[in-house]
Amino acid sequence: MILASLLDSLRDQPGTIKLRAMLNPQDTGDLLLEVSSLGAADHQTAIHPDPSPVEENLNPERRFAARVKVAIPARVEPGEASAPNSQCTAVTTNLSVHGACLRLQSRMKPLGRRCMVRLLPPPAYATEPAKGLKDSAEYTVMGEIIWSTPLTTEPADLKGELSAGTIRLGLRFLHFNDEGQRRLAELIGRFLTSPARLEDWSEETKLVSELMECRNEKGQRIAVYHDSPRNTLPPGSPVVIISPGYGETKKEYITLAYYFASNGFHVFRYDLTNHVGESEGGIEHSTLSSMRRDLSALLSFAQRTWPASPISVVATSLAGRVALKLLAHDRRVKLLVLLTCIVDVQATLLAVHQEDHISAYLKGSKRGLMNVLGFTLDADVWIADAIKEGYTDLQTTKRDAAQMRTPVILFIAENDAWVSRESVKEVQAALSSKLTHAYLIPEALHRLHENPRKARAVIQHLLACCRDEFYPLSAKADIQEPSQREIGLQNRLERERARARHHMAKTDTVEFWRDYLSHFHYIVNSSDYWHLLDQIYSLMGRIGEGERILDAGCGNGNFGMFLLINQAYRQQNALRGKCEPPHYVGIDFVPNALVQVRRNLEKVTADLQGKFPTVLTPHSLLRTSFGLVDLHMPLPFRDEQFDRIVCNLVLSYLDDPLFTLRELLRVLAPNGRLILTNLKPHADLSQIYRNFLNVAQRPEEVEEAKQLLNNSGRIMQGESNGIFHFFDKQELTMLLIASGAVHPRIYSTFANQAYIAVAEKPGTVRKPKASALRLSPQPRTEA
Repeated sequence: MILASLLDSLRDQPGTIKLRAMLNPQDTGDLLLEVSSLGAADHQTAIHPDPSPVEENLNPERRFAARVKVAIPARVEPGEASAPNSQCTAVTTNLSVHGACLRLQSRMKPLGRRCMVRLLPPPAYATEPAKGLKDSAEYTVMGEIIWSTPLTTEPADLKGELSAGTIRLGLRFLHFNDEGQRRLAELIGRFLTSPARLEDWSEETKLVSELMECRNEKGQRIAVYHDSPRNTLPPGSPVVIISPGYGETKKEYITLAYYFASNGFHVFRYDLTNHVGESEGGIEHSTLSSMRRDLSALLSFAQRTWPASPISVVATSLAGRVALKLLAHDRRVKLLVLLTCIVDVQATLLAVHQEDHISAYLKGSKRGLMNVLGFTLDADVWIADAIKEGYTDLQTTKRDAAQMRTPVILFIAENDAWVSRESVKEVQAALSSKLTHAYLIPEALHRLHENPRKARAVIQHLLACCRDEFYPLSAKADIQEPSQREIGLQNRLERERARARHHMAKTDTVEFWRDYLSHFHYIVNSSDYWHLLDQIYSLMGRIGEGERILDAGCGNGNFGMFLLINQAYRQQNALRGKCEPPHYVGIDFVPNALVQVRRNLEKVTADLQGKFPTVLTPHSLLRTSFGLVDLHMPLPFRDEQFDRIVCNLVLSYLDDPLFTLRELLRVLAPNGRLILTNLKPHADLSQIYRNFLNVAQRPEEVEEAKQLLNNSGRIMQGESNGIFHFFDKQELTMLLIASGAVHPRIYSTFANQAYIAVAEKPGTVRKPKASALRLSPQPRTEA
């Protein structure tokens, strides 16, 4: 518009202007290229997905933990010794692991800041206490009162239950023991999938997701979701089975499933056995044969459920290779869709790990527990199974492709680091006439989750292909878009179910991070991580004299070391003179990490003094303080105490990230700056590993890289199991705005596998700097 205005003015009055412009490449998120079996572009088809319809009257979701709308009787009593000894009857209106809303009598005396809540759920939902504890159906938890308000009108669902004149109370739970938190998490998980809740929910939605199970030939339980329209589909409606990619769960395919269900399909999506997710068995026992057994069991389950319905299979990544093997001899499927299918397992392992694990195994090298494509499992068993069952190389894939009798559609990522385009062309040629379509996704990586727009275009085109196959008479009808709100709600429900199932006690969490951080010190040798630290430092802006910097979740002190080094070079080049150094405060809840950060900073300081002996004095660079602090609890600092706050690769591991962000904003000074980093959902950390190997020169550096990859596998498994939640760009923006921050800006970093966000605290008034930081005592919690 500005350029058009300038050109219009030049028509009226001739003159000379200089124009400097930056041209950005056009986003190809909505473009797919159909290619022939030989790989040449036959014709180009632009797929422009229609914008999602605007849904009216939708309240944005602010919480990042599911709250169950449920009325549970409760008793509330004061939690402070100084408060009057009184009790009152209450009823919950909603409940989560982190807090609840209650309705209670207003005639009671004030409770104070804390109260004790005794929940009495119906027997059908109660969970068993741990061995050695008193057998009780009660759930007793201490709560901090966040807000209260009078309730002027009595809701219809509570008439007669409470006396006239009630108040609403908002509580944040303070879990003082692991057992209580575990039982409450299990209770939430049961309520989330209770038949009554699902029935009530289905009345408000167009789609229904029903949790089911079936068994494979070894008798292992497979957790399955059936997604379908709320209105019953006619007999003979097609069935789509979504086979999850390696290291993925059924939750990753909710959007794809809801597109199919909105357009007349039954959908089965499931978790693999011996894998991440809800099905039986752990991923350390995973094999390609077990993935094949599970897919075969789902085919049988679909046939038994809908005998007259045609079946199609959508398989991603390594699951695509498994489907190709199974369907080379199984004729029950009418259409196979392969998304970024791995066609040469040996080459993929070499591309990801920069090492030929198949050849090494055949030569007698044993690996034991090792990271395989991002997850830690028994590599010897996995490789032996792949060799025995004929999965290992391109030749076995071509043989399976040549025996296919089922029509196949391929979707190929242009920039797939795991799969070579040349090998895909050979498989296309082997499929011959059974390859009905092959689509190239421009600029796409192996995992499509990173670019939502590109993924949405693929989903819409994939759905159009399946409709052409099963609904030829209605192929030109508009695709029905699923409700984004329904997709979001189902995502949260399944994430909370997974988190409740894999809940980690606080003692286990501390031990997990202690062990993780003991291997994480290798990361400082990664150029990608060094660049991440440099971006954090740059976004902090110029650090003024004596400014206070909080490193929330400092770990081994990597950012503190980076800050110290930069301060040294900055002082080396500055004018001589006495100035007050910045004050760095590192906090973490792992005691060993705080010991290590002190050692690291002392070592760096000694090295710098050796390099700049005439310039630096022991305390001229950086004042330091450290504290054992749990970010799940209120921070032990006064309001507006820090000028800069850094939270590096921590937020996604917190139970209540919004609470922690609000605490960080509380202790940040007005106009102060908050910088945080967060891995992207389904980040491919093998890219960091490959970049590290490219510059590694010594054997010990290669071993360091392997340790980093093994470490990343534990994080990825935690994400798949719902323990960790990595936020996308929109979620990160919502979190920052909801916390009270302003002007959030978000960029990609860490080899494009993470986001870095910077925001400010509003306000113009700054309190005078204190001469020393003052830590207020933090509430002690039992391990």
